[in-house]
Amino acid sequence: MRDDFPKPLLETLAKRVGYRCSNPGCDTLTSGPRTEDSKSLNVGVAAHITAASSGGPRYNSSLSPEERKGIGNGIWLCQSCAKLVDNDEKRYTAELLVEWRDAAEQGALREIGSPRRFRARHDSFCVATHNGTIEEINTTHCERHGRPMTPAWLNSNPSQMCSEWLADRLMNNADLQLFFDSKWCGGIWFVVDLQSGDGVVINLHQLADLMPPSPTTTTTPAPTPSDFR
Repeated sequence: MRDDFPKPLLETLAKRVGYRCSNPGCDTLTSGPRTEDSKSLNVGVAAHITAASSGGPRYNSSLSPEERKGIGNGIWLCQSCAKLVDNDEKRYTAELLVEWRDAAEQGALREIGSPRRFRARHDSFCVATHNGTIEEINTTHCERHGRPMTPAWLNSNPSQMCSEWLADRLMNNADLQLFFDSKWCGGIWFVVDLQSGDGVVINLHQLADLMPPSPTTTTTPAPTPSDFR
């Protein structure tokens, strides 16, 4: 017997993350208008962090039925990411999914009432390079790769991070996004704070610690130009 979520809880999970997929490498909207004016569409899923029944992904026998179908065991994902996490439960652990959900909820909370949030398809912002200059980048042509992951070692060793700016924002759960610009200096990776509009260039070594999992694409990092090493 499955311990399915009650219907009211499905809507609550979706609303708590602004109807966005909680995978930081996705962050896609899951609800919008249908052709008919009176209807909307939904491509989101209220997924179980630990399975609803024995034998399912990440099943936890120690949970009671009430806990298994409670909001603490739920995460809102798009359909692609819901399938992704259940197809590779060793990579997408219960602990990781809880981190995704909590970060997505905090991100949604920050956006409520914010006077301005950068729009990745239209806005330009200022990015600090490794040689000390500040460059303005228009993101119209940039690839967006979701919120950077926070390395497990960061809290105990923040000086290992490439910049104090980035370490501080990761530890304070700032609204960050990872971008790739293939047209600038042969290709660069950088992280931007969507609230303040500033950011920093990162190299490939740093990228390995920050790249979130992607549900649809795998990008081969371009060589880092010597100017930014």
